[in-house]
Amino acid sequence: MSSSTSTPAAGGSGGGGGVTRVEQGPLIIEDVPPIPESIKGRLFQYQNARSCSLLGWCPDTLMGGGMLISTRFAETSQVHHVLSPLSYRRQLTFFDEPIASARICPSPDTLNGFIYTKDIGGSEFYQAYSFDVASGVYTLLTDGASKNSAVLWNHAGTQYVMSSTRRNKRDHDIYLSKEGKKII
Repeated sequence: MSSSTSTPAAGGSGGGGGVTRVEQGPLIIEDVPPIPESIKGRLFQYQNARSCSLLGWCPDTLMGGGMLISTRFAETSQVHHVLSPLSYRRQLTFFDEPIASARICPSPDTLNGFIYTKDIGGSEFYQAYSFDVASGVYTLLTDGASKNSAVLWNHAGTQYVMSSTRRNKRDHDIYLSKEGKKII
């Protein structure tokens, strides 16, 4: 907890008025005027800017192209689509937990969307889900109990691999999907 005390100090500069000294916890501030509330409010918008991460480029067959990004909206990072430069983002996922990663399927015949990973309740046992952009439906692809990560599609978009602790809940193994569906 920080406390603030303001005391005039002897022998200061500036016309014999002394030095204004403010102590806030371990911080000692001398001869700094108070910051007006209007400036504090204006500064707040720059201190709370959201970052954004590129998740991947969408083929033209997926939502007309563009890109998927991850950005924080409310309290967690979610997947958004941005069609073109200077266009608005469109939020695709709406969860209490943040999305850890997302990989776009290169083939709309396999999945017209992407696979994403997220944990449940902060357990860090990330699960993989498919997301169909046309319907907005997501489907659990993993067992719900192991830790899963590092989803990668093959170039044709017919299969994907991922790392999982499914075998013994401790060691990471690589699993291959069967025809782009569930892990085998």
